[in-house]
Amino acid sequence: MAGKNFAYKECLLSETAPRVYGWKQGQRVIGDQEYSMLTVALGKTIVTKRNVCGADKAVQTLKVSTPAGVAEYVDSFYSCQAKAVYIDNIDGVFEVLRNFPKP
Repeated sequence: MAGKNFAYKECLLSETAPRVYGWKQGQRVIGDQEYSMLTVALGKTIVTKRNVCGADKAVQTLKVSTPAGVAEYVDSFYSCQAKAVYIDNIDGVFEVLRNFPKP
């Protein structure tokens, strides 16, 4: 299963007092079923042609590493900023990733 690495970094509110935000990060190898679910979600993404200028949603960034390098994609909700490659349907990818067990 070489190459099926799942690395994450997310900002979470601590569960105990004092309640503060902090980074949680880690990585692990994903299984075949997880890989399949992720592949389906990624297949539904598309580089946007829309010019959306949202203001009330967390910025979601997805980095995909391949032997050719790392590609970074950002939620098309903020595509009017024209600072990145923006994709539609990123929420489906994050829905799958949020359900992956984290070490």
